[in-house]
Amino acid sequence: MKTIVGSKKKIQIFRESCEDTRLARQIERLDNVFRKSGVGVEDGYSKIYVKPGLKNHIQKKLVEQALTGIVTKKELEKEGYKPQDIHQAFKVAESKKFREELRDDQKEFLKFIQEHQNSLTSQIYKGLKLSARKGNSLRNELLAKGLIRVDEQRDSNGWRKYIRLA
Repeated sequence: MKTIVGSKKKIQIFRESCEDTRLARQIERLDNVFRKSGVGVEDGYSKIYVKPGLKNHIQKKLVEQALTGIVTKKELEKEGYKPQDIHQAFKVAESKKFREELRDDQKEFLKFIQEHQNSLTSQIYKGLKLSARKGNSLRNELLAKGLIRVDEQRDSNGWRKYIRLA
């Protein structure tokens, strides 16, 4: 009986802590802490936009520095940044550079794969009106850049190849 009463009380406390007004107050407190400490968050904690793949505003700042190409990983380590932040930022920066360097046909190929995720290779080529030669060429270029992967599955008719985003 004690465990049931205890768990009901824990559930009640949890529900109260998740109320919108209480969460809004906690976010406002964090905003004030950030503003007063001078951490460098422009619009406060509640309005931080962190890109996918980035875990915090420090990594966002490091990505911007990495894209310039002026800063090296060793220099950032000397400045006191954490190795995992540096690694993640450079990883995102490299993928961003790849996206900027893509040709229109490669971008169209990636967009089609994103929209039709469970399509076979031949279906993708037909959907884009590509010959097998041109489709394989595009596929190999994007594989080399690490933007896609090819999954092979065996069924009763043989092997099926699916092209998916990496």
